[in-house]
Amino acid sequence: MNTESQDDVGLAEAIKEFDESIASYHQVISDNMLYLSSSIINHIYTFYRQIGEMKLGLKEMSEHKAYDMVPISLYYSSQSLADTVIGVQEIFVKERSDLKIPFDRTQQLMMKNFCGSPPSDALKKKYELIKQSLALSHQL
Repeated sequence: MNTESQDDVGLAEAIKEFDESIASYHQVISDNMLYLSSSIINHIYTFYRQIGEMKLGLKEMSEHKAYDMVPISLYYSSQSLADTVIGVQEIFVKERSDLKIPFDRTQQLMMKNFCGSPPSDALKKKYELIKQSLALSHQL
């Protein structure tokens, strides 16, 4: 008997597709790391850590059947990932003399908000309670 719900299967499939998609970019980045500054490399590893944390958070939401919190988790993760990518852009513009483009961190709202609008206060509160509960269960 299969005990996985459609939500579990859908989430697992979405994560699998994401992993496959990002793998090709990971190879390109790896091939070019020799040419990147230490600050860019640090941002890249921060980005990879954030992706890992996002996937763990999604797995925890799935394990606890908190599917209504998946969009909230993705919203917060996307904000963090966007900040890291914006940081990389900012460093590239500062460090590379061949990039003569105007860059304004505050003009990157579309990148920061690509996963929707901020959750309501009620959803934020529910999400924080679930995260605290999950953190406590990991301490036991």
